[in-house]
Amino acid sequence: IRTEYGVAGKVTDASGQPLTEVRVELLTKTGARVLSGTTDQFGLYRLDGVPVGNYTLRVPQQETLDSNDALPKRQIVINNKFVYNQNLQLPISAAAKKKKDKK
Repeated sequence: IRTEYGVAGKVTDASGQPLTEVRVELLTKTGARVLSGTTDQFGLYRLDGVPVGNYTLRVPQQETLDSNDALPKRQIVINNKFVYNQNLQLPISAAAKKKKDKK
């Protein structure tokens, strides 16, 4: 039996406003994607079924974000519990993202 946990958090813009429909990815040390998910209407995401290990959580490049923005990432260690409050802040405003969505 393989023990699995998970990770959850919130994605916000530069002013702390939640961002919807932003993809987040969990990567291994070698850069292989383990899981990905999308934020809900409150900017929240949850990734379940994560094996014990060391990971990088990141917001990858996506159509609704400017490729010039430095997208956030953070290191996460999953050992014996579900990891909450793994929040990421994008260096954009929600208004800038909405403009991109409409294009």
